[in-house]
Amino acid sequence: MTSLNEVSDYRSRQLAAIVESSTDAIISFMLDGTVISWNSGAQQLFGYSIESTIGKGLRQIIGSECDAILDGIKRDKKMDNLEFIHATPDGRLIYLSLSVSAIKDEEGLVSSGAAIFRDITQMKQAESELLRTSQQLAQSNKELEEFAWIAAHDLKEPVRTMGTYSRLLKDEYGPELDEQAQQFLDFIHSAAGKAMARIDDVLKFSAVGREKFIAVPVNLNEVLSSVQEDIQLVIRESKAEITVEPLPKVSGNFHYLTQLFQNLLANAIKYRSESTTPKIKVYAEKEGGLANIIVQDNGIGFSMEDSTRIFRMFQRLHPETRYAGTGLGLAMCKKIVELHGGIINVESEEGKGSKFIVSLPVASK
Repeated sequence: MTSLNEVSDYRSRQLAAIVESSTDAIISFMLDGTVISWNSGAQQLFGYSIESTIGKGLRQIIGSECDAILDGIKRDKKMDNLEFIHATPDGRLIYLSLSVSAIKDEEGLVSSGAAIFRDITQMKQAESELLRTSQQLAQSNKELEEFAWIAAHDLKEPVRTMGTYSRLLKDEYGPELDEQAQQFLDFIHSAAGKAMARIDDVLKFSAVGREKFIAVPVNLNEVLSSVQEDIQLVIRESKAEITVEPLPKVSGNFHYLTQLFQNLLANAIKYRSESTTPKIKVYAEKEGGLANIIVQDNGIGFSMEDSTRIFRMFQRLHPETRYAGTGLGLAMCKKIVELHGGIINVESEEGKGSKFIVSLPVASK
């Protein structure tokens, strides 16, 4: 049978082997900073051999960071994942992550300390590159939106002129034109009208987030009341039945949230089933610091294969001849929700309606 001394000896050898084989630099030292142990990982990281470090001061190796380490050890303060820049003997600057623990004697008093250093240079460089790429992307997106706004704004006048003069041409010279020429003019006028609608939607889409966004507590009950008042004619003509349960206050912008829920309710009415009365229910479920606002309808629904495509710009699931629109409504909803730091999802089934779930931050007050 193996004795306790043999087990203890084996355990010590195993721990020593683990420390020695670690790629991290593992160092132990006295309270005055004198180095007691120095593994091969430390030799690789700092460039000093074991022979040249044992008995030397920690300050000579890692510099002024040593003072904070020794002060923390004396106060029995555990330090985890401290980051600092270290200059290697060959002049390179590397990022290090440091964790320090106190080592106590049999009486429970701090007698020494142990430090683990990890080279995180590649991780910090990757973070820096990611940040740079993210900033470039944000700038690119800003410039692209600026271009879209300017281009759309400048296109309005020539498109309006095209539509106006095509109509004037038909009114003035219609009797002198044959049927095909009149049909061509109708095509031009119709295309100009559709182009104008798309331009207006692009301008509205580009306008979201252009001004500084300031979030304030918004009562969603007031938002839904305002929305229903704005679309009351559509509600009356479609005979839609809308039920709104008590909704919470969220952190956001009243104007944008009104635009968001107006789009969602208008869509629920537009894509209604011809055989049943459109019924729309709006209710809320709280989940942590978020409020999930659900807009549920009994409309025509769609396949969940299209659940991500419908939130993209100019994506339509149905021909324009059947359902009018430019295909920007849900893209606008997504942009508004994300501007609020929220998420929009959908659950749907063809012939059985849809359920849009808007997750927004709950107001703190």
